[in-house]
Amino acid sequence: MKEKEPITLSALYGGAVVEAVDHEISNALSNIMDVNTSPTQARTVTLKLKIKPNKERNIASVAFQASSTLAPAEALETSIIIDRDESGRPTAFELSPGGPQEASILPFFGTGEQE
Repeated sequence: MKEKEPITLSALYGGAVVEAVDHEISNALSNIMDVNTSPTQARTVTLKLKIKPNKERNIASVAFQASSTLAPAEALETSIIIDRDESGRPTAFELSPGGPQEASILPFFGTGEQE
């Protein structure tokens, strides 16, 4: 009879545990390279093993879960002009860095002439 080898992390579940951790590391690296996330925030890869023995303490079930905590996309900010339309309802228009995106919004603020 062939002698049994003690379990190792790399052999557990046919190597799926290591594959799951490798997958989460890849997710963390992709998140680091994403220009929409913080370049300096730490990313975390976690492996959780849950070992639950039976009453006789001779058999146990093992569950595993690999996960990662990534940096969220950074918030983007813009500016808007808030006014009312011809019917008096509130409306808003986004400003581009160089000024209003459309010149047509300017009449909402009046033409500068007295009516």
